[in-house]
Amino acid sequence: AIANTDVDVAQSVFDPTLGIGNNWHNNEQPASFLTPTDPFGARFRGTRIGDYAFDIGLAQRNTVGGTLKLDYADTVSRFHPGVFPLNPEDRNSLGLSYTQPLLRGAGAAANLAPIVIARLNTERSYFQFKDSLQELVRGVIEAYWNVYFAHEDVAARRKQVDQAKEAYDKAEGGAKTGTLKDPGEYPQSKAAYFNFKASLTAAEGNLLRRKAALQNILGLPPDSSQPLELTTKPKSARIDPKWEDTVRLAQESRPDLIELELILEADQQAVVLANNQARPQVDAAMFYRWNGLEGKTPSRNDVETNFGQFTDWTLGVNFSVPLGLRKDRAGLRRAGLLVMRDEANLE
Repeated sequence: AIANTDVDVAQSVFDPTLGIGNNWHNNEQPASFLTPTDPFGARFRGTRIGDYAFDIGLAQRNTVGGTLKLDYADTVSRFHPGVFPLNPEDRNSLGLSYTQPLLRGAGAAANLAPIVIARLNTERSYFQFKDSLQELVRGVIEAYWNVYFAHEDVAARRKQVDQAKEAYDKAEGGAKTGTLKDPGEYPQSKAAYFNFKASLTAAEGNLLRRKAALQNILGLPPDSSQPLELTTKPKSARIDPKWEDTVRLAQESRPDLIELELILEADQQAVVLANNQARPQVDAAMFYRWNGLEGKTPSRNDVETNFGQFTDWTLGVNFSVPLGLRKDRAGLRRAGLLVMRDEANLE
């Protein structure tokens, strides 16, 4: 679920963008003018202009990299002091523009690559979780059989101690009565007995460690008084593994291998994106705007222009490129090398 949020982040670049502006401006710049009748010969005068500017725009980027924008602007200005042709004066405009990348940023494959990568990473997170869960189950199974082996090892070594003790007691009695045929039998049986006792002590310690490991992986405290009852016995029947079928099943089902395939796919998408970024920036730009003007004359009459009477338009191609494209070409080489590494890892 956490990884899935990156898909929404990648898709957000195609969300429409709405911008609204409300601004009030007040400008009053002083100006000087000559007055021969004034003893100083000059005076200052200023015109105060109060503006209210409202603008609203909506921009939308498409999957091939182009951006369409529609915006409207309206500015109402009031002038003081003096007589002006229009006061207040209302200037408004409606503009429509479209910019289409032709090299860098162009094409659906490059623009959709971040979304594809985010979706692959989301799928990877699922198989990472599945792999960790399988590792947990495998760890429980391995810890169980380690305890079983340690338990059987203790039982076998205890039998060794019992048999060695019997031989040691017999040799000790023979040494005391002088009936031993081999004088070295007694020290040998004694050494074997104490060696077996030491091995038994080590095996019992290993059993305690194995039990503590199993309790830990099961979420039980190491000093838990809850006994561990081993109910499953190992099978004695011989297993004839079918290696080809096993390898085929692993290729299809092992989460770590599936994750490597997803990493390879994601890095291949990164190559597409890096290849696109290693191109010069060439954009075709189109712009058209309708301008309007209205206001009150000194005679207090309302006048305004006709719609479409005054228009602006722009049509052009813009080009820019860092000389050498060192950074972007290095990124492309890096992305290609990552794909080669992913293929080697998967193999």
